[in-house]
Amino acid sequence: KMTARGLPLSTFPTTCSDGSSGCYDLGPGPGDFAKVYNVLPLWNAASPIDGTGVTIAVVGETNINIQDVRDFRTMFGLPANDPQIVLNGPDPGILTDGEETESDLDVEWSGGVAKGSTVDFVVSEATESTAGIDLSALYIIDNNLAPVMSESYGGCEQGLGQYGNIFYSFIWEQAAAEGITVLLASGDSGSAGCDTTQLGEKAAINGLAVSGFASTPFNVA
Repeated sequence: KMTARGLPLSTFPTTCSDGSSGCYDLGPGPGDFAKVYNVLPLWNAASPIDGTGVTIAVVGETNINIQDVRDFRTMFGLPANDPQIVLNGPDPGILTDGEETESDLDVEWSGGVAKGSTVDFVVSEATESTAGIDLSALYIIDNNLAPVMSESYGGCEQGLGQYGNIFYSFIWEQAAAEGITVLLASGDSGSAGCDTTQLGEKAAINGLAVSGFASTPFNVA
């Protein structure tokens, strides 16, 4: 976010892609997103289209610190609007292996673009046999919790195997039949969906691939 003089409001040093130091994260705000993707006419319409009256269900498998969302909204001039935490079973607590950061982003940006929406963040603890994100997605679908569902996780088609791909196709089909718009992440690795992004990696090694979570006919990726 920039000040009125075009200077950074704050800076966040980070490690560069080649492992060196001296790089900085770029942190655009919801206003920047609205400008780049032409959302402003929707926000500024006589009857604004900003998510008001709509619920978005966000898939998670870790709890979050609500204060992170409050700080995000304050920093970017958004009205106060806490997400609703929906626990599907035991509270897994806050996982510190990158999961909370992912969930913070999902919740903050869902409510940052659809700034008037109600965000239901569904949290399920992973079991020995089932990922927490899958349990959360199933909870949202089984309870027809919201007309929009957002999930930012993925896994390459080859890695999921035949039955994994069938599983996601089946549950997103069920969601579509209920009128739920399912939004899935895609493109983190470009066209190399089965490659892991590692520091210093220079080229794809596993060929063209996409996320099996996102490649069904029943979701938007």
